[in-house]
Amino acid sequence: MNQDYLDPRNAEGMPNLADSAIALDFLLSVLDIYRAVDVVEEGRLFQIHEHPNPQCPVGANIQAVLEVILQRAQAAIENVLRKIRLHDVVTALAQKIEANRLSF
Repeated sequence: MNQDYLDPRNAEGMPNLADSAIALDFLLSVLDIYRAVDVVEEGRLFQIHEHPNPQCPVGANIQAVLEVILQRAQAAIENVLRKIRLHDVVTALAQKIEANRLSF
């Protein structure tokens, strides 16, 4: 079975890519992909209950308290995703597949 599609490097250690479009795709960050698939609304990784009970002391105030915390958490997650490239994911996947193949 040809596994070249799993190996982003050829024997010389250079990208094993068919064309420049694929090469550019390998430069995409996981954050780029995350944003492109539009999984959640921009800037809203975490959701807060939209209709808390205003008569409840917790419900009336929790959104303001959590909003700052969740914004910081989202920024931290996005910073991590920004540093990881599609190439990194494909390389790790290929290594894992190869390791599992060799263990059988």
